[in-house]
Amino acid sequence: MLNYRYLFFLIFSCYSTAGFAESTVLTLDTVWSEINETSLAQEAGRAQVESLKVTEAKSKRHWYPRVYLNAQTYKTNDPGASFFGLIQQRALENSDFSSSFINQPDSEIYTRGSLGLDLPLYEGGIRSSQKDMVKFQLLSGEKQNQQIKIDQFASVAKYYGLIQSFDLTKQSLIKLKDTVNLQLKKYQLGSKSNPVGYSGLLGMKSLVNRIQGLINQLDGQVQGYKKSLNEMGLKTLSWSTESKDTLNYIEQLSLETNIHSEQLVDGDSYKIESLNLSSSAVNLSTKFENAKFLPQVGAFAEGYVFNGPRDTADGYTAGLYLRWNLYDPNVHGSVKEAKLKSIAYSKSIEAMAQFEKAEKVALIENLKSIKQNYELMKDSDKLLIELIKTSQNLFNNGSINALQMTEVLNRRVELMAQMNQLETQMIEITSQLLSKTKYKNSKYSL
Repeated sequence: MLNYRYLFFLIFSCYSTAGFAESTVLTLDTVWSEINETSLAQEAGRAQVESLKVTEAKSKRHWYPRVYLNAQTYKTNDPGASFFGLIQQRALENSDFSSSFINQPDSEIYTRGSLGLDLPLYEGGIRSSQKDMVKFQLLSGEKQNQQIKIDQFASVAKYYGLIQSFDLTKQSLIKLKDTVNLQLKKYQLGSKSNPVGYSGLLGMKSLVNRIQGLINQLDGQVQGYKKSLNEMGLKTLSWSTESKDTLNYIEQLSLETNIHSEQLVDGDSYKIESLNLSSSAVNLSTKFENAKFLPQVGAFAEGYVFNGPRDTADGYTAGLYLRWNLYDPNVHGSVKEAKLKSIAYSKSIEAMAQFEKAEKVALIENLKSIKQNYELMKDSDKLLIELIKTSQNLFNNGSINALQMTEVLNRRVELMAQMNQLETQMIEITSQLLSKTKYKNSKYSL
């Protein structure tokens, strides 16, 4: 009795293990959520934005006074330092003016500490222009970070869609392969003495090899795409996609991301918006360069305490200063240079925006055309399936030979390969459109 229980336990364990070994079905939302949480590219972008925020906070304090503290202790027998040390101690005596004392002073230890303040009153706009430049750089960085996220989502959606498409094509090829193998088992005229029958046998075997080659190719591509997703941050190793038709996948993806043709064409991507903000920062460089030729006015004050061998004394200095760069050959022509660079940068971004718009229009029209061709191929595939069923009956009753039957099956294999190519093109085009779109109310938190 114990042996039967043990045997039952082993059988149950085997079935349980087999059940757990099956791959998990993951939705696009699940795959994206896992990658989105661990994305190194996005983490780097966020760190860059945070650093720009710190830079912006620093630039906003350009009107704050600069406060500094200096302290030093030194030993010297330098005539000048020793004589002025006596003066700063306010301990100068008449006997100190003898030439021997001034020329040959003893080595003494002096200590000086000072506390100072520098308050800019007018800087010609150089600091304020820097502040505005950093503000636009920060906004540009935020848009760029958003574009990184969208580009990554577009890649994830592409890989997921291709895996889904290839798996469905693979299943159809396996069914077709089973059909050919079934015909081979029933085939009785494949001897070398019957050239027509033998050629039919060779044709069917060749067709099986061709189908198996396509299945192996699809398997390799699927594994490659899954490894790409793993490299992007997907931790799950054994998984499969939902079993969804490519057209349905694209349509659902368009609805879930709120993509519309009008929005695609009329709106700029985050990449273009980021570049426009960066252009605004470049435009301010003209103001920045011009500020170098304007006067700078400020107030300063410094108090000190000086200690020497005779006494300890203190003092202060306060006043205003004016700095004006009247001529500097190193910056001569910098304003004109900045203007020309700004114009060139702005025009290049305008050209990029025009190119992006034209590219989106072309992609949309291309996608429409491919969809129409794909629909026609789906209808042709239905007809071929019906033709195969009819041909099987004709082949079984001897009305057509093996070569004719093989030709019908070959047509379906070719059609399936063409459909797979169109599905690949549709998914890749959709991915490109996704990366050129700004999303509103998307379920993918874009």
